[in-house]
Amino acid sequence: MKIIITICRIIVGSLFIVSGLIKVNDAIGFSYKLEEYFGERALGFPGLIEYALPISVFIVIGEVLLGVAVLLGAWPKLTNTLILAMTVFFTWLTFYTSHCEPTSLAIFEDANGKYYIESPDCVLTCGCFGDAIKLKPIESFYKDVVLLVFVIPIFFYAWAGRIKLNTLKEDLTIGVASLITVAGFSYVMLDWMFPVLFTLISFGVGVLIKKFTNSKEWIMAIGVLVVCSFLQYWTLVHLPLKDYRAYAIGKDLKLQMASSEERIAMTPLADFIHEKIVPIAADTIDFEGELADTNNIINLREYLVANQSSNPAIAPVLEELNKNFDVWNQEIRDLQPPKSVNVYTLKNKETGELKEVDSDTYLKEKTLQKAPWELQKDKTYSKQISDGYEPAILDFSPMTEEGEEMKDSILNYDRVFLLVSWNLDKFNTDNIAAINDFASKAQQDGAKFFGISSTSGEQLKQFRFDHQTPFDFLTNDGTELKIIIRSNPGLVCIEKGVVVNMWANADIPVYEEVKAESFKP
Repeated sequence: MKIIITICRIIVGSLFIVSGLIKVNDAIGFSYKLEEYFGERALGFPGLIEYALPISVFIVIGEVLLGVAVLLGAWPKLTNTLILAMTVFFTWLTFYTSHCEPTSLAIFEDANGKYYIESPDCVLTCGCFGDAIKLKPIESFYKDVVLLVFVIPIFFYAWAGRIKLNTLKEDLTIGVASLITVAGFSYVMLDWMFPVLFTLISFGVGVLIKKFTNSKEWIMAIGVLVVCSFLQYWTLVHLPLKDYRAYAIGKDLKLQMASSEERIAMTPLADFIHEKIVPIAADTIDFEGELADTNNIINLREYLVANQSSNPAIAPVLEELNKNFDVWNQEIRDLQPPKSVNVYTLKNKETGELKEVDSDTYLKEKTLQKAPWELQKDKTYSKQISDGYEPAILDFSPMTEEGEEMKDSILNYDRVFLLVSWNLDKFNTDNIAAINDFASKAQQDGAKFFGISSTSGEQLKQFRFDHQTPFDFLTNDGTELKIIIRSNPGLVCIEKGVVVNMWANADIPVYEEVKAESFKP
């Protein structure tokens, strides 16, 4: 039994460390997720929104501390009670949010005690692993249920007094096993091996303090807390060590914004059809026009097989298609958009019975379109029935103060710098002189430089006057600006639509220095 409990401790402790570290890496992003949960039309705690960041920091550091404590065997009753309580809470939370339907209607109470009917604000991803692994609430619920299988035995074993602070031999065994577990998870799921180093440092600090303080657990906790706090401070003042967002350095924003149809048109299959099939098929069949159809590649192969005897040029083309068929077919399927149906509510005028049917069923069953069934038009809503490809970036649509759309220009400039501030009221002006100097030199050098914020009108004009900014501002949805960079303000360098570099407000560079490095990290 002790071996089983040890394995459970290794799995739970390692998972808590990795989960906490991912959020320590981007505590600001996690605070945005908490704001979603606290929303008036979500869980209904809008008063907590202004405290989202400190709550975020408390949770993520606490998660790491509990993970290390489980591995060390420190404070077993308290540690495992807190872990069980957290796991049960998040199991309930993810189950609750998984039943939210964005197109449904619900009754809410505003801050003044007045009731109103509105669609709920559904939390579509749980935030458990930040942007690194985006889990839907129902997926996170299943994950938490599985986690409980490992947490509950440790809890009872701890309260039975069977878990003690590790011996040196146990530290070595559990430490190595946890590093292997974290390494596997990091390599397969995160594409980031820093969690292994962080686990080694955190666990090692605890072991060393235990050795030199005669196993004083509170000093061990302080030591690990110092390690976590230093990393948390660094990522808050600067930027996340690992960026999983669609605007990360190296990302092609044009690709991130492309629709399903546009992405399919960029695939090797599309190039193959254009270069090899169109010259052979001439005007006999429109394979390009049917490219988004998942049956297109099947029809294409059937066409080549049927015509290979009459055209010797088809044989090598067919061979190339057969060689890549499975990969190309899967790629087209993966790029299909989500599928939705309209859901109709029908009322039987004779019995009063209400029935919900999807649009496909309604059109297929003619009896539902006749008396005694009556369509309740005010209760029609849309429901997604299958997942699919969606652009990673949906709301990047900067505009000038005169209303001119600038997205295409921004994505096609040879080099453009964007000073991003989702809210000018919270703009940290400590480095405004360095920003203005950088902007002036960039523009003199032929580059474009814009501020971009959700603020507009007189407030924006006053800000520009107060700080004598030598650049124009664009406006964009503030939520999207929060995604671009975790700093207010933050500076982003884009070349031909590709993110080349970005800097937090605390790291605004000297223009000549970064130019010498071609603005690369």
